[in-house]
Amino acid sequence: MLPPGKCAVRAPSSFLRTLCVAALLMFFVSCAPGAPAGCTLHDLAGFTICAPPTWTLVKGGTDSAAGQFQDGALRVDYDLGLYSDPLAVPAGATSVTGEPVTVDGHTASRVTYTRPTTPPTYCLGVHVPGVAKVSMGQLKLTILASTPKAEQLQALDAVVATVRFKPL
Repeated sequence: MLPPGKCAVRAPSSFLRTLCVAALLMFFVSCAPGAPAGCTLHDLAGFTICAPPTWTLVKGGTDSAAGQFQDGALRVDYDLGLYSDPLAVPAGATSVTGEPVTVDGHTASRVTYTRPTTPPTYCLGVHVPGVAKVSMGQLKLTILASTPKAEQLQALDAVVATVRFKPL
């Protein structure tokens, strides 16, 4: 009879290593902050972002990598370029908050505010002022979401956490 916790059959060590690596990989991928369940990876010329599958991508912009995602009343604009909006809070905005954050290792700022429209428009934005230095100046990234339904902004922090800048 074997003592408790002992097994009569030994698995090959390479099998155990592979099994442990696979289990750890599954754990870290499933628990990675900023990895929304079922997200769709978008390559947006200069950076990638993983967005919920319900977000429709609408590209735009002529002097930068700019465009928009839409999901019903939610609008998420992005702009990677020399003249990206620094996220100055509009006059008359209420419930204004601001805090420093990090996006893919870069210092950034996160702001939230409410525009006094009817119905109110809830906004959440992230601005990365120092993405990369290019011959014409400093590339910046701004992501700004707006919606009349505040709860639609809940996924944005997780989506922004998936931003990965490409080497230029």
